[in-house]
Amino acid sequence: MAGSSRNRQSTSPRFDSIHDMAPDANVVYYAAGSCFDDDLLDALARVVHDNQ
Repeated sequence: MAGSSRNRQSTSPRFDSIHDMAPDANVVYYAAGSCFDDDLLDALARVVHDNQ
């Protein structure tokens, strides 16, 4: 489930690593509702729309 605490915990170490390598970087995380194509494309469209 995309919004579960289990999912957030599993991604947290990745952000810690990024922060350790570039503490002043602005990291923007986009999540898809699922691994299905439509949800992934929606997430990609949000990234493009937000110009990230």
